[in-house]
Amino acid sequence: MNIAWRRVRGEILAVVASARLAAVRLAAVRLAAVRLAAVMVGATLGVALLGACAPGAGGGRVVLIGGGLEDDNAAVLGTCILAEGTARALVVPWASGDQAGAGASTSRRLQSHAPGARVSVAGPDLQGEAANQLAAELAQLESGDLVYFTGGDQKRITQRLLAEDGGGRGVLEALRAAHAKRGVTIGGTSAGAACMSSPMFLGGQSDAALGVVRARTDRNPAAADDDDEPVVVGPRLGPGLGLVQAPGGVIVDTHFLERGRIGRLIAALEASGTRWGVGLNENRAVLWEGAGADALMTAIGDQAAVLVDASSVTRRGLSRFGARVSVLSDGDTWTAARGVVTSAPAWDASTALVLAPAGAGAGTGSRESADRATGAGGAGARRPAGGPWARNGLRRLLAELAAEPRATHGVQGTHFRLVVRADERTRFAGDAARPGSLRVIDAVIDIEATGER
Repeated sequence: MNIAWRRVRGEILAVVASARLAAVRLAAVRLAAVRLAAVMVGATLGVALLGACAPGAGGGRVVLIGGGLEDDNAAVLGTCILAEGTARALVVPWASGDQAGAGASTSRRLQSHAPGARVSVAGPDLQGEAANQLAAELAQLESGDLVYFTGGDQKRITQRLLAEDGGGRGVLEALRAAHAKRGVTIGGTSAGAACMSSPMFLGGQSDAALGVVRARTDRNPAAADDDDEPVVVGPRLGPGLGLVQAPGGVIVDTHFLERGRIGRLIAALEASGTRWGVGLNENRAVLWEGAGADALMTAIGDQAAVLVDASSVTRRGLSRFGARVSVLSDGDTWTAARGVVTSAPAWDASTALVLAPAGAGAGTGSRESADRATGAGGAGARRPAGGPWARNGLRRLLAELAAEPRATHGVQGTHFRLVVRADERTRFAGDAARPGSLRVIDAVIDIEATGER
């Protein structure tokens, strides 16, 4: 498939994905009737052209959920269960510390949205006959069926499936075949989503990932799930399942804005030489279709995910400069072939919050750019509770940038200063009446070590 065709296909897939998601959430759509009709006409044409590229023919889909999924989130659950009343679903609760409870509660949740679905739960044992039986069950799944990984600790998943001994390797190959060859959907929440990339996070927090060892009493209370883990300097990464792939590589993180994980994701991308990071937010998801240069990612829910592009990151000491971040809201798409985000609505003057003019904000990533956050003309480097990794701190910082794109905006912590800025590539859009609808494309983030220890 040549580059030109991949680009055309990516654009068509974006229209089709947006139309499919809009059907689930029609009550929430705020576009004018004329605009909606135009999108639907385009989607109908896309479906006619893309028959051979549908999930059943060209591979399955991966639904990546940021954790904290609520029972009434029909938009996300409706994307997981594709054929209500007929789909089969296999729940994999290995990540949970209470596998029986997680398997039972997840089964009830899936069946409440697809009452006719046949739901089974994978057992804890992957030795001998148990592994053979699970591989056989995976081999029976077809297009429209679902394999769903629950939350917990992602290491419990990869320890089973990537182990050199036992039956995990055979089960993993059966899972990959079901997904790639027969179009089986794979869903995962929290740990069940984090394990889909390779590398994957094993745990850890931002200061330690960036190179600073903190005392346990100095940890971020929003990330209490890591309190029992050993302190490791540098990002804590290990091999994942590799079911989500893109040119340059991709790392998936979860509970992203809620646990202030931007620092650890940028550190992981820089250290591993991986270009793309996908930070999933709670009770939100992205739909990942295709692999490699053909990958297409679609957001499900307002501010569903933060996409980080680390291709221009430079490092001096513990400081990292020049990461690009985009915040994707409902229906927004990212195509791997082009490496760009496309906003679902056709924003115009009546709906846009602000469009950053060419040349707004800072230039190239440098110590100079981070220093501006403490100078006149910007919001200043504040010291809010939780510092740069506070719960929803990045969301607030980007909202400030959207309101005043010509200034840099910073948050000061004990060890690092987090600075966001706009340049000629940065764009913002959203509905002023719904702050959660803010979309950000290609803002710049600098993380500067302050020298405090």
